[in-house]
Amino acid sequence: KRHIVKNQITFDDYLDCLRECKETFVDQKIFKSEGHQASTIKQTKTALSPHDNKRYVVPGTYDTLSWGHWSIMESS
Repeated sequence: KRHIVKNQITFDDYLDCLRECKETFVDQKIFKSEGHQASTIKQTKTALSPHDNKRYVVPGTYDTLSWGHWSIMESS
């Protein structure tokens, strides 16, 4: 949710995720309606994770490339 990104995640959290491979978790409260019964639920979610299986991290840098990029094929 936007509120979480705006008010709870800091730039230092991003740096910790990149440099120290540290996951960041946040709590959020949501409204849910089930069978005409409204309730609030508290969830704990992963906000930042260094484990990204959709991008290739260039060794020795923070740069990423999409899988299948031509320069990945040349280096392997």
